Amino acid sequence: ISGEDEEDLVKGVEEEANEELRTLLAQKRGVRSEKKKNPKHFRPILILEQSNGIMYWQNYDDDSRIAEYHANSLPNLSKEYDLATTGKMLAAAFEFDENTRSVLEHIKIFARMTPDAKETVT
Repeated sequence: ISGEDEEDLVKGVEEEANEELRTLLAQKRGVRSEKKKNPKHFRPILILEQSNGIMYWQNYDDDSRIAEYHANSLPNLSKEYDLATTGKMLAAAFEFDENTRSVLEHIKIFARMTPDAKETVT
């Protein structure tokens, strides 16, 4: 990564308001501290969103829609992306697709969840 590109990555991580996502971004983007010498490669992060009754995966970096939400697509989608959701969106996914519980292991991050919602995924 060139110095300029690395500066953009660091800036994007620093601007993230959610601490959990900021930590994930720093890890996935290979933002290195002064001690590390080799940046890591990262996979894009998708956030589960809902609009007008449609659930979909949105790219965290550029807000583009990547795919509509279907529980059976998570195993393949998680091979290319890190999947993240909030507790509210997870609850909506349970209502939207009854197979959601069977594919929870493919969602890596559960941001902004209540303790009760966290119990659901552990």
